[in-house]
Amino acid sequence: MSTAIYSILEDLRHLPSADVSAAAEYVHQLRENRRARRSRMIEKTSGSLSGPEGNSFEAAIQECEHLEPSHESW
Repeated sequence: MSTAIYSILEDLRHLPSADVSAAAEYVHQLRENRRARRSRMIEKTSGSLSGPEGNSFEAAIQECEHLEPSHESW
């Protein structure tokens, strides 16, 4: 465990049980908020391509949208 966790545990040992319960609820809420943010980010970026894949895909789309002079009748 990290020194931060040991420090937190030591602090919790000196608190009354009501405060320990409040701290536990706070930590639980932090965890739930993190899950919710992560879920929103996954939903927001779902289906997205990044880096070289995204650049290649964008170039392919632009190439497909370009009409060649010999195919103007399309």
